[in-house]
Amino acid sequence: MSILRNQLIGECLGEVLGTFALILMGDGIVAAAVFLGTYDPMGVAWVWGLGVMIAVYLAAGVSGAHLNPAVSVAFAVFRRFPKWKVIPFVLAQVVGAFLGAATVFYC
Repeated sequence: MSILRNQLIGECLGEVLGTFALILMGDGIVAAAVFLGTYDPMGVAWVWGLGVMIAVYLAAGVSGAHLNPAVSVAFAVFRRFPKWKVIPFVLAQVVGAFLGAATVFYC
């Protein structure tokens, strides 16, 4: 039981870190573009894409890099993911997203 709990904690931390990186880069570039008045849709799209890539690289080896509650729920519905892990993963993703958005807001 302890090994299973430690594995779940590690997976949830991977989701927090990956979602944090995704939101930090994505929201950060949008905030910077709006703040500087140099909104370039292509530039924003490129940085969002880079943010997705970095987030997946950070979390894929640990948790599968769902990075989104909709992905976790869809995997559970289509039986590729244990249903009992959905709530911890969703909570981890929400925490990571909140931390990323709070970091952008306060920096």
